[in-house]
Amino acid sequence: MLNESLNMNLSEKINHLITTLPELKWDISEIRKKQTSSDFHWFSPILKQQLAHVQVDAVVCPKNIEELKTLIRHAVHDQIPLTVRGGGTGNYGQSLPLHGGIVIDFTAFNQILSFDQSNAVVHTQAGIRLKVLEDYCIEQGYELRCKPSTFKIATLGGFFAGGFGGIGSINYGPLNAIGNILSLRLLTIEEQPKIIELNALQAAEYAHSYGTTGIVLDFHLSLAPHLNWHECVLTFPKFAQAFQCAEMIANDPALGKKEIAVFSSGIERYYDHLKAYIQPGDATILSIIEHKYLNTLQCIVEKFQGKICFQQTSQQAEQSKFSILDYCWNHATLAVLKHDKNFTYLQTAYSIGSELSQLERITEKCGSDQIIQHVEMIRNAHGQVACSGLPILAYQNPQQLQQIMKYHEEAGVRINDPHTIYVADGHHSKQLNPNIIIYKQQNDPHHLLNIGKLSSSI
Repeated sequence: MLNESLNMNLSEKINHLITTLPELKWDISEIRKKQTSSDFHWFSPILKQQLAHVQVDAVVCPKNIEELKTLIRHAVHDQIPLTVRGGGTGNYGQSLPLHGGIVIDFTAFNQILSFDQSNAVVHTQAGIRLKVLEDYCIEQGYELRCKPSTFKIATLGGFFAGGFGGIGSINYGPLNAIGNILSLRLLTIEEQPKIIELNALQAAEYAHSYGTTGIVLDFHLSLAPHLNWHECVLTFPKFAQAFQCAEMIANDPALGKKEIAVFSSGIERYYDHLKAYIQPGDATILSIIEHKYLNTLQCIVEKFQGKICFQQTSQQAEQSKFSILDYCWNHATLAVLKHDKNFTYLQTAYSIGSELSQLERITEKCGSDQIIQHVEMIRNAHGQVACSGLPILAYQNPQQLQQIMKYHEEAGVRINDPHTIYVADGHHSKQLNPNIIIYKQQNDPHHLLNIGKLSSSI
């Protein structure tokens, strides 16, 4: 049966494979193919144009490892491109197949395999949605150490392969900070697929490689204790006051917090649920702190001439179906784009100790009507409080976007370009970790997995 497909084109090979493996759950409907040919890359007007041609040939949803291995064996023999997809919440086309082929819907790999209560560790499959996973952990008295703002839809495997940090990163850093993931297992793309287990240090190197180096099956994750959280929106007459207040909260080792995001004025126009609370022209902090520190937070805010303009408990957020998490990380960009499609964003990293001066210099260069500053406070890989930026830009054309990037670089700000599909080109150094190339060659020697995503030069 395998030899019949040698002289076929890609479409014929896939049709032959569907006939050969009828026990797998296939979907070749136009609506499903269209759905899996897109994600949130339209945040970037550059990628929206570049990826308009992407077309999936077929979608398959394997139920277990044996079905997955069978699929891989045939795909390797027939040289059919494979791309793994979770919730499809990526911002740079991470799960879009540049060369067509088969998209592997991984959401059936959604089981919690074990829970270690005494050590606060969960063993779970990679296709589980993060909200489902966290809801389970909360029942056990724990929660995820960090999660993206897309956690209601995103899968754990997708977050690992295409994401970075999120809510909780102010305490535990990004997902790939060593110790957040204790181990993982992945499947190689070979004639005889193998399962490889990676320890914490190895797992960290595989993160954010867009699923090009193997198919991640499951994780052992460290968890955080589930605390009594309180959501607060803080406003200030000036951006500098807001930033300095956020710095103080972030750096205080005793003040329990989970989220600190700072915005310059202008963002209030796009926050439908908060418009009534934020005065036009005010700078804003979105914060989540432990409830017991509410009075302490009030004192800190007043020190910087600010006020708490909105607050709610996590229980109230659940009941009202609104959380300030809907407005942090890249959900802030989404909130703006819902009102005006003529915006886009950047991903920036500021110099520790010089953040405020860099932000003010860039705002002066761009004009406050052209940029809304958005800074997320996180812990970096060295445990330092750092600023991860997601500034929102009034987009005009590619040349203007390049000029704004230049302003950032001249101010000493590193750009992680969200307007490219390539792992390496998106990094501020424009270089790929050489180990990723080694892992790719070892685990996907036929180069079938998410083809063409590592670098524009490969």
